[in-house]
Amino acid sequence: MNMSKEIIKKDDRRTIRSKRDLANALFELLQEKNLEEITVQDITDRALISKTTFYNNFKDKSELLIFLLRRSADTLLDEVEERLKVESNLSKEKILYDLINLVVDFLIKASYQFRKIIENDTNRILYWSLTTIIEDVFATLFNNNKPQFISEELDSDIAINYFSGAFANLIYKKVGTDDKVDIKHLVNEIYKLTKPALD
Repeated sequence: MNMSKEIIKKDDRRTIRSKRDLANALFELLQEKNLEEITVQDITDRALISKTTFYNNFKDKSELLIFLLRRSADTLLDEVEERLKVESNLSKEKILYDLINLVVDFLIKASYQFRKIIENDTNRILYWSLTTIIEDVFATLFNNNKPQFISEELDSDIAINYFSGAFANLIYKKVGTDDKVDIKHLVNEIYKLTKPALD
């Protein structure tokens, strides 16, 4: 193997490992206190990584939080795309219901992991990060699969903002206040609210 390629591969692995360790450190710290109280030094001390390495990978701790959430969201996006391939011959109603179920189930389960963080999220940083992640999911659905998923008459940009904001707010509040969310009931209610978008 070419020596320069070998160095690049090692650097890539090192970067991946550093990002993973920093994200894991932040997750642990967020179980103990809110984001405003956590310093970059706290994160790097917990991860056993230098501050220089932190700033080589992230602008600030908010960007690291978004990376932490996106790490989970990538799995959801893969599942959404796979589901759309499998269900391409089904009715819009069935596709919509199944996708709402997939997104809600994922977000509720992921959010329970972040429940302590939600309780400590005084500046709503997690809320806005969650909204950004959900926007990515809806952008994938609406832009890549129109008119399979929504009406041709809807403006995709407005629909993306509308649905992602509604989802984020609902999931955030449900997880923050309910000990156990009834996912099936939640999916049914969201489906009834969302179905007009198909018409």
